[in-house]
Amino acid sequence: MLVFVGSGFGGALRYGVNLVFVRQRLTGFPWSTLCVNVLASFVIGLLFAYAYQKHALSQQQYLLLAAGFCGGLSTFSTFAIENQLMVQQHQYLTVVLYTVVSVLLCVAATYAGKALA
Repeated sequence: MLVFVGSGFGGALRYGVNLVFVRQRLTGFPWSTLCVNVLASFVIGLLFAYAYQKHALSQQQYLLLAAGFCGGLSTFSTFAIENQLMVQQHQYLTVVLYTVVSVLLCVAATYAGKALA
């Protein structure tokens, strides 16, 4: 139930972030997906440090926030379909850039979250 509730809030935030980018007409590049994936990576780095290194989160809190909220916020499936759509549109350089930037920023954000905690 905790994962269910957390993922609902994470998914709602993801949808809200997407609406902000659509309203700002920033739709040529998948900015909203990149943003939520980096944010979720940062938050899960924080949560990991608090749960496993500092023992400051209970298992229930970790389930709610990490598996639930971060799982609902981040979206690998949207990332994958966006890559496929760009390939179909022959935007090969954008696909490579999006993939590399996504992986590097998400890994860096996770480290930054752990370091900040």
